[in-house]
Amino acid sequence: MYEIRKITSNEVEEAFALAWEVFMQFEAPDYKLEGAETFKRDIIENESFIAKCKRGECPIYAAFDGTRIVSIMGMRSGKTHINLVFTKKEYHRRGIATAVFNYLLADIKRENPAVEEITLNSSPYGKPFYLHLGFVPVSEEQEIDGIRFTPMKYIVRKIIREINRDDIPECAGVIREAFMTVANEFGFTKQNAPGFTAFSMCTEKLFRQYEKEHRPMYAYFNAGKIVGYYSLELLENQECELNNLAVLPSYRHQGIGEKLLSHSFEEARKMNCKIMKIGIVEENKILRKWYEAHGFVHTGTEKFDFFPFTCGYMKRAVVTPNEH
Repeated sequence: MYEIRKITSNEVEEAFALAWEVFMQFEAPDYKLEGAETFKRDIIENESFIAKCKRGECPIYAAFDGTRIVSIMGMRSGKTHINLVFTKKEYHRRGIATAVFNYLLADIKRENPAVEEITLNSSPYGKPFYLHLGFVPVSEEQEIDGIRFTPMKYIVRKIIREINRDDIPECAGVIREAFMTVANEFGFTKQNAPGFTAFSMCTEKLFRQYEKEHRPMYAYFNAGKIVGYYSLELLENQECELNNLAVLPSYRHQGIGEKLLSHSFEEARKMNCKIMKIGIVEENKILRKWYEAHGFVHTGTEKFDFFPFTCGYMKRAVVTPNEH
């Protein structure tokens, strides 16, 4: 178990020593010699910056293994820009840096509930990690004084809400793009599976579901952009069906699908539904396991001549025993 907290003034020196050590191991190899000299001058030996860190004006968050600092994440004085992210080599791939970021994010939101975004300049080495956290590039890679970096931002204010009519064209595009990855993986085409969602979904179909069938529809908005979607179809006997749960490929592995699924349970409860059903591509074992991990059980399969795959069916109680 690691302790995560802001460091004190007498721990700043240890934090900077860790930053220099990890920088030389993992980031300096991607830079010219000038880049390492710039980092040392502007960060490691910058007395003004060090003083601000000691006063807490530029906070540094850290994970401790016992009394030893093993991971740090520091911010500029405005507390909206991260400028120090380093984890000791032997502590990589343990989720420690992610935990530090989540602690930092929660702390910043407590101090400033109105904060909308957090920025950073990613090194080539760190970019995959930041993408995993949910940061997105805001421009192409740049180089200044030997330092290569990609400006990135993290949108703090993300919401799930019921869509309106004007959102439908964007939602249809999200559904098609998300389901196309399944089509590509399993070899579905417009010729052999014209009814598959990646090919059959269109704005007119969603308009019909919205206006004629009155299906509740919800989207995940990231800085105003729709990146995820689902709808519910109300059935008989206090049952409902979850339809077209989708997340844009570039926004996956950030917990958005799980948030949408949890939201669907909440909305189904409000509608007095007891059972939620879903249909999946039976051959998609990864997706089936994902739903099973969230409480769904497999109930059967069905093969149709017009699909080159087997339709699988699953269901789950909307309120499970441990959720009462």
